[in-house]
Amino acid sequence: MVRRDIKNPSKAAECLDSISCQPSKDATLLYACVLQAQQSGNKNQAIAALQRVLTTYNYDAPRGVHLPALMRLVTRSHCVIRF
Repeated sequence: MVRRDIKNPSKAAECLDSISCQPSKDATLLYACVLQAQQSGNKNQAIAALQRVLTTYNYDAPRGVHLPALMRLVTRSHCVIRF
């Protein structure tokens, strides 16, 4: 995700779409999007990227990722934003 696209939700979603549709199914780029969104303070985009990781892998964890930990992170992020 390009830094300037983080502030524009539709552009950020478009970037996430193009990254998640890659045939390699490498989660590294999606995690980079999560990290970039977190560092910029955009929690909504960070959650969107985390959710994209889950949907890209059909709610199964990529190799090297503990699925319950990923699910807890997404859930906690939702709770922090709502309250």
